[in-house]
Amino acid sequence: MKKGALVAILAVLILLLTLPSVALGSAGFAIGPPSISVTVPADGESTAYVYVTSGFDGKIVVGTENIPFRVEPETITVSSTDQNRKVELTFYGDKSIEEWTYSGKLTFLAYTGGNVACGVKINAEVTQVVQAQVEPAEEEASNSFLDGIKDNYLVILLSLLVIVALLGGIMIGRRRGQAV
Repeated sequence: MKKGALVAILAVLILLLTLPSVALGSAGFAIGPPSISVTVPADGESTAYVYVTSGFDGKIVVGTENIPFRVEPETITVSSTDQNRKVELTFYGDKSIEEWTYSGKLTFLAYTGGNVACGVKINAEVTQVVQAQVEPAEEEASNSFLDGIKDNYLVILLSLLVIVALLGGIMIGRRRGQAV
């Protein structure tokens, strides 16, 4: 008797554990990559991309957790034929909050027939900076060579002196070799 009850309980547990995966298996979706990092100017916007694979026709609602920035689009319409569809997310800066790196999550909730079927969260790191800090990457690259010369001028000067001394020694050695 106990053995039959144990088998029945195990069968019910296995059924309950597999039922959600069977119900959601054909209606699931995936979001990639598992994390994103974005730098946003305080008075501007920046974009990041995610890839959506869907097994259902419906909408995915985009939300945030612990990130004080507005993200668009707020909803993504998907179809069951979407395979790694590239979706652009736009993050908008906010002058009312301080410059900082905010870590949190982007949430993606799938709605089918007005009900939430499943959800996915990915890690997000959003850094807000002033506009001047976002653009000077090109200027920094051009000045890095000059900064390298300034920082190492003594090494460069000594290297040049050694090269001149070696060339002078070679020329003197050649003259003496020809005179003999």
